[in-house]
Amino acid sequence: MAEARTVLCGYVQAHLENAQAVGIIDETAFLKKGTHSAGVARQYSGTAGRGGNCQVGVFLAYAGARGYTLLDAELYLPKGWTDKPARL
Repeated sequence: MAEARTVLCGYVQAHLENAQAVGIIDETAFLKKGTHSAGVARQYSGTAGRGGNCQVGVFLAYAGARGYTLLDAELYLPKGWTDKPARL
């Protein structure tokens, strides 16, 4: 994965670089039924406008006049997952 990110960042610098470009960090919740999918916990979902079982993804994107691309994405793991080694 690190190699793919490095190649992508090289492409962005070579083809999309722009002094006015911005980095965008955003999180999005995905509603889920049950609790077995990785990272699922009772959390607030802006998409649904309420709390419930969901996963949360955190995304990094690049946007400029010459184009845009997703640079990276990670699944947020709430404390209920990270403080239970057996569950990880």
